[in-house]
Amino acid sequence: MGSWYGKIERLKKEILKEVYPSKEEREKVELECNRLIQRAKEILGEESLSEVEPKVLGSVARNTYLRGEVDIDLFLLFPLEVPIDELRSRGFRVGEQILSSMGYSTERRYASHPYAHGSKEGIEVDVVPAYKVEHSNEIKTPVDRSVLHHEFLKERIKGLEEEIVLFKAFMKGCGLYGAEAKIGGFSGYLCELLVLRYGDFLSTVEAISKWREGQVVSFPEQRVTTSFSSPLIFPDPTDERRNVAAAVSREKFHEAIFATKLFLDRPSKLFFFPPRRKFSTKELLDNLSKRNLVGILFETSLYIPDLLWPQLRKTLESLSNVLREEGFNVIRSGVWSNERGLALILFELDDFYQKSVVGDEGPPSRVPIDNIVGYITKNLECGPWVEGDRLMGLNIIRRPKSAKFLLNEVISEGRFSGGKHLKKDLIENFDILVSSELINVQDVSLLEWLSDFLRGKPPWLEAWKWSERS
Repeated sequence: MGSWYGKIERLKKEILKEVYPSKEEREKVELECNRLIQRAKEILGEESLSEVEPKVLGSVARNTYLRGEVDIDLFLLFPLEVPIDELRSRGFRVGEQILSSMGYSTERRYASHPYAHGSKEGIEVDVVPAYKVEHSNEIKTPVDRSVLHHEFLKERIKGLEEEIVLFKAFMKGCGLYGAEAKIGGFSGYLCELLVLRYGDFLSTVEAISKWREGQVVSFPEQRVTTSFSSPLIFPDPTDERRNVAAAVSREKFHEAIFATKLFLDRPSKLFFFPPRRKFSTKELLDNLSKRNLVGILFETSLYIPDLLWPQLRKTLESLSNVLREEGFNVIRSGVWSNERGLALILFELDDFYQKSVVGDEGPPSRVPIDNIVGYITKNLECGPWVEGDRLMGLNIIRRPKSAKFLLNEVISEGRFSGGKHLKKDLIENFDILVSSELINVQDVSLLEWLSDFLRGKPPWLEAWKWSERS
């Protein structure tokens, strides 16, 4: 056991050299933060907004960011009495002025309201207008919480910075880091809270490996009184009505358990820096030709990621249900987008054609009589009979359709749900590609995603596979 812990400690030291910001980087970032705050004060004064306080929050302010991934969160904290429309319009304009005057390339981005984003020499900056709050009951916009989060963490995590960065690097390497809709994983704030709660990197990993669905994590002084329906529950210590882990999807929750178990079985650097197999067009084409894939490629005007990805998944779920109801066995499915107007919804089937005999699931015994009568008067080829707690029947399809034909029919007629913006785009412009036809899409990132989809192994599984057993 001693040698195992020794290996972990050596591994931690080795990883930290690569993921924890160097002294030079920290000094450079601190200098840039000071310059941003000084420039913000000057512009706020020119705009007669001297009552607005510029403040750097987030991981940069706490030295818990990953080396080479500098994302400065500069908040413009407005007094509570300022109207929300004024905060949004003037806050964004000031943010743009700050960044452009300091040589940053700027763009407009959206969270709960618009904010200015800038890039320069490997540094990313978000200038976010928010309200200056002291208690959770003063919050007016979601981003206002950042002030409370920073105040809660800044003193408590002192001495844990390296452990937090290690844990973030591990979660990132395993594909579990990020609460944005595209990923559905663990936010930076949640990662910091977990390490603070469990004490260090290894204790956090060991704790996660023992989690069960519906897991509640909290600090000893917290009273968990609010019920949440999530795989993971961590009441926000600054507002216990809110679940910090609400964004963690069921899949990512269980992936975290698998990943930590496998890491503890074979501790390795590869969990932090997973091996990437080289993308091969020839290999991809060969794999595509062996699989029953149906892809729906379309252009969309929806560019905001936190709107795009939920609507893509909603559309995927709706079309999956249509395929299953029509007798297709959907083995796997997934969605992809370059977030610049192109998207793909992909299904892997056991057969391109409908089954000739299809099970027809009826209602359970607990439903009202009208539902039961409605089902038993259907024109079933066989049944209904009782299976478990519900009625079941069989239908025979005389002229089976192909999945391509069915999806073309369903999409053209709009017989699916998917969010009004995405649904409109999909109906107006789509192309259905089958297996090897997908190779013709001129987007390398899509072909790389397809290659990963066909391989079907998450990064933490590849890491375990290529690691030597302890």
